[in-house]
Amino acid sequence: PTAAEGEYAFAASGSILLATAPNEFWFATGGSASHIWHTESAGDVWFDTSPPEVGGGPSQGWFGLGHDGRGTLIAVGGDYAAPQQSSTFAVLREGTASWETGTLPGFRSAVQAVPGRPGYWVAVGSHGADWSADGGSSWQPLEIPGGHALAPAGPSAVLVVGGPEQPHRIVRFLD
Repeated sequence: PTAAEGEYAFAASGSILLATAPNEFWFATGGSASHIWHTESAGDVWFDTSPPEVGGGPSQGWFGLGHDGRGTLIAVGGDYAAPQQSSTFAVLREGTASWETGTLPGFRSAVQAVPGRPGYWVAVGSHGADWSADGGSSWQPLEIPGGHALAPAGPSAVLVVGGPEQPHRIVRFLD
Protein backbone atom coordinates (compact mmCIF):
# COMPACT_ATOMS: atom_id res chain seq x y z
CA PRO A 1 0.00 0.00 0.00
CA THR A 2 0.98 3.61 -0.55
CA ALA A 3 1.59 5.64 2.60
CA ALA A 4 -0.16 8.97 3.08
CA GLU A 5 2.01 12.09 3.36
CA GLY A 6 3.53 11.94 6.87
CA GLU A 7 2.49 8.31 7.51
CA TYR A 8 5.17 5.85 8.60
CA ALA A 9 5.83 2.71 10.64
CA PHE A 10 7.31 3.00 14.14
CA ALA A 11 10.08 0.43 14.64
CA ALA A 12 10.91 0.96 18.33
CA SER A 13 9.20 -2.13 19.76
CA GLY A 14 10.08 -4.35 16.82
CA SER A 15 6.48 -5.53 16.65
CA ILE A 16 4.71 -3.56 13.94
CA LEU A 17 5.23 -6.33 11.38
CA LEU A 18 3.85 -9.84 11.91
CA ALA A 19 3.85 -13.03 9.88
CA THR A 20 0.92 -15.17 11.02
CA ALA A 21 0.87 -17.87 8.31
CA PRO A 22 2.63 -18.62 5.04
CA ASN A 23 2.03 -15.59 2.80
CA GLU A 24 0.01 -13.83 5.54
CA PHE A 25 1.37 -10.62 7.03
CA TRP A 26 0.17 -7.62 9.05
CA PHE A 27 1.79 -4.23 9.60
CA ALA A 28 0.83 -1.09 11.48
CA THR A 29 1.44 2.60 10.80
CA GLY A 30 1.19 5.99 12.48
CA GLY A 31 1.95 9.65 12.00
CA SER A 32 -0.50 11.63 9.88
CA ALA A 33 -2.64 8.48 9.47
CA SER A 34 -2.76 5.18 11.32
CA HIS A 35 -3.63 1.90 9.64
CA ILE A 36 -3.28 -1.81 10.17
CA TRP A 37 -2.66 -3.49 6.83
CA HIS A 38 -3.19 -7.20 6.10
CA THR A 39 -2.27 -9.48 3.21
CA GLU A 40 -2.88 -13.17 2.60
CA SER A 41 -1.11 -13.08 -0.80
CA ALA A 42 2.51 -12.47 0.26
CA GLY A 43 1.99 -8.75 -0.35
CA ASP A 44 0.40 -8.85 -3.80
CA VAL A 45 -2.83 -7.36 -2.38
CA TRP A 46 -3.08 -5.41 0.90
CA PHE A 47 -6.26 -4.58 2.83
CA ASP A 48 -6.76 -1.80 5.35
CA THR A 49 -8.44 -3.60 8.24
CA SER A 50 -10.16 -0.37 9.34
CA PRO A 51 -9.08 -0.17 12.97
CA PRO A 52 -9.88 3.02 14.86
CA GLU A 53 -7.67 6.00 14.04
CA VAL A 54 -4.99 6.64 16.68
CA GLY A 55 -4.05 10.29 16.80
CA GLY A 56 -2.86 11.97 13.64
CA GLY A 57 0.31 13.67 14.79
CA PRO A 58 3.95 12.75 14.15
CA SER A 59 4.35 10.88 17.47
CA GLN A 60 0.99 9.08 17.39
CA GLY A 61 -0.16 5.82 15.90
CA TRP A 62 -0.09 2.05 16.22
CA PHE A 63 3.16 0.82 17.82
CA GLY A 64 2.75 -2.90 18.41
CA LEU A 65 0.92 -5.94 17.07
CA GLY A 66 0.58 -9.38 18.61
CA HIS A 67 -1.05 -12.62 17.47
CA ASP A 68 -1.77 -15.63 19.63
CA GLY A 69 -1.66 -18.29 16.89
CA ARG A 70 -5.32 -19.09 17.57
CA GLY A 71 -6.97 -16.25 15.69
CA THR A 72 -6.71 -13.21 17.97
CA LEU A 73 -4.75 -10.13 16.89
CA ILE A 74 -4.17 -7.27 19.34
CA ALA A 75 -2.77 -3.82 18.49
CA VAL A 76 -1.54 -1.15 20.90
CA GLY A 77 -0.97 2.49 20.09
CA GLY A 78 -0.87 5.99 21.43
CA ASP A 79 1.47 8.96 21.59
CA TYR A 80 5.09 8.35 22.58
CA ALA A 81 5.61 12.10 23.15
CA ALA A 82 2.85 12.09 25.82
CA PRO A 83 3.54 8.81 27.66
CA GLN A 84 1.22 9.52 30.60
CA GLN A 85 -1.81 9.88 28.30
CA SER A 86 -4.05 6.87 27.80
CA SER A 87 -3.22 4.63 24.88
CA THR A 88 -5.52 2.62 22.66
CA PHE A 89 -5.79 -1.13 22.30
CA ALA A 90 -7.76 -2.91 19.61
CA VAL A 91 -8.65 -6.62 19.39
CA LEU A 92 -9.59 -8.41 16.18
CA ARG A 93 -10.85 -11.96 16.60
CA GLU A 94 -10.94 -14.52 13.80
CA GLY A 95 -14.34 -14.66 12.17
CA THR A 96 -15.25 -11.08 13.10
CA ALA A 97 -15.10 -8.01 10.91
CA SER A 98 -14.87 -5.31 13.56
CA TRP A 99 -12.36 -4.35 16.22
CA GLU A 100 -13.06 -4.30 19.97
CA THR A 101 -11.37 -1.22 21.41
CA GLY A 102 -10.50 0.32 24.74
CA THR A 103 -7.82 2.32 26.53
CA LEU A 104 -4.81 1.51 28.70
CA PRO A 105 -3.46 3.91 31.34
CA GLY A 106 -0.38 5.22 29.54
CA PHE A 107 1.68 4.76 26.40
CA ARG A 108 2.01 1.11 25.31
CA SER A 109 4.41 0.10 22.53
CA ALA A 110 4.29 -3.71 22.48
CA VAL A 111 1.82 -6.53 23.11
CA GLN A 112 2.48 -10.29 23.37
CA ALA A 113 0.39 -13.42 23.90
CA VAL A 114 1.69 -15.50 26.82
CA PRO A 115 2.88 -18.92 25.54
CA GLY A 116 0.95 -21.85 26.94
CA ARG A 117 -1.71 -19.63 28.53
CA PRO A 118 -4.66 -19.25 26.13
CA GLY A 119 -6.24 -15.82 26.53
CA TYR A 120 -3.32 -14.32 28.48
CA TRP A 121 -1.60 -11.22 27.07
CA VAL A 122 0.91 -8.61 28.27
CA ALA A 123 1.18 -5.01 27.00
CA VAL A 124 4.12 -2.73 27.90
CA GLY A 125 5.29 0.79 27.27
CA SER A 126 7.70 3.32 28.67
CA HIS A 127 5.34 4.18 31.52
CA GLY A 128 3.80 0.90 32.62
CA ALA A 129 2.51 -2.54 31.82
CA ASP A 130 -0.80 -4.38 31.85
CA TRP A 131 -2.00 -7.96 31.51
CA SER A 132 -5.18 -9.64 30.34
CA ALA A 133 -6.53 -13.11 31.10
CA ASP A 134 -9.56 -12.86 28.79
CA GLY A 135 -8.07 -12.43 25.33
CA GLY A 136 -7.63 -8.68 25.61
CA SER A 137 -11.19 -7.74 26.53
CA SER A 138 -10.13 -6.34 29.91
CA TRP A 139 -6.74 -5.39 31.34
CA GLN A 140 -5.22 -5.07 34.82
CA PRO A 141 -2.05 -3.20 35.82
CA LEU A 142 1.11 -5.29 36.00
CA GLU A 143 3.26 -4.05 38.86
CA ILE A 144 6.49 -3.50 36.95
CA PRO A 145 7.96 -0.19 35.73
CA GLY A 146 7.26 -0.96 32.07
CA GLY A 147 9.41 -1.71 29.08
CA HIS A 148 9.80 -1.25 25.36
CA ALA A 149 9.49 -4.67 23.76
CA LEU A 150 8.24 -8.19 24.52
CA ALA A 151 9.15 -11.73 23.52
CA PRO A 152 8.01 -15.23 24.48
CA ALA A 153 10.18 -16.64 27.28
CA GLY A 154 9.00 -20.23 27.63
CA PRO A 155 5.80 -21.74 28.97
CA SER A 156 3.65 -19.18 30.79
CA ALA A 157 6.27 -16.42 30.55
CA VAL A 158 7.25 -13.34 28.54
CA LEU A 159 10.46 -11.33 28.47
CA VAL A 160 9.97 -7.60 29.04
CA VAL A 161 12.82 -5.63 27.48
CA GLY A 162 13.44 -2.48 29.49
CA GLY A 163 15.63 0.54 29.02
CA PRO A 164 18.10 2.67 30.99
CA GLU A 165 15.67 3.07 33.90
CA GLN A 166 13.84 -0.23 33.39
CA PRO A 167 15.67 -3.52 33.85
CA HIS A 168 14.81 -6.47 31.63
CA ARG A 169 12.66 -9.00 33.42
CA ILE A 170 10.77 -12.25 32.96
CA VAL A 171 7.06 -12.14 33.81
CA ARG A 172 5.79 -15.64 34.59
CA PHE A 173 2.14 -16.59 35.17
CA LEU A 174 1.76 -19.37 37.75
CA ASP A 175 -1.21 -21.61 38.47
